[in-house]
Amino acid sequence: MDGGSALNKDTRERERARLEQGIKVELETAFPKIEDAWGYGEAIVRDAKKASSYPESGYFRVHIAGLYHRGLRVVLGRTSIVLGADGVRLGEITGEQASEGGFLVGHVPFSRIVRIDWTGDEYYVEPHIYVLFRKGGACESVFVARRHEDAPGPMSYEELGEYSSSEKRSKQWVRRHGRQVRRANRRDLSGGSE
Repeated sequence: MDGGSALNKDTRERERARLEQGIKVELETAFPKIEDAWGYGEAIVRDAKKASSYPESGYFRVHIAGLYHRGLRVVLGRTSIVLGADGVRLGEITGEQASEGGFLVGHVPFSRIVRIDWTGDEYYVEPHIYVLFRKGGACESVFVARRHEDAPGPMSYEELGEYSSSEKRSKQWVRRHGRQVRRANRRDLSGGSE
């Protein structure tokens, strides 16, 4: 690598770090203004590369949960969770009675956020967060979480495990125990006789 290429790469990395810091400061400044009991309101996450396909595709709605050390934490949806000795399983996959409600929480790194339009548009008045989607989407990771009542902030989450691990664990559980659960469910529906 020649000196010019190294200098050019160094300049790009410094510029990206400056942009990431700007996004972080922008979010930290806005949060106290949009805080509610569930977090920091809703937002629309848009694929920055598919702006021309909006509103038909290239976006989804999230609830802003706060920041983490590398970016923005968003609630993608609700799930039912079963806490077992082997870890977290997803009730929707296993068919088990959920021990409690949970959430799917995604981490969107500052490095993927291109810009934020705080005013929204004629379709959605919530802020629009433009993100460079990667192979896995907008988030670098997704966790199964539950609401943590004692933590500071309007809505805090306790991360219980990565979604992919919980999904895999749930599918393995179904392979081992699915027949017994289906049989028990049929008994319950038929009033005790199979």
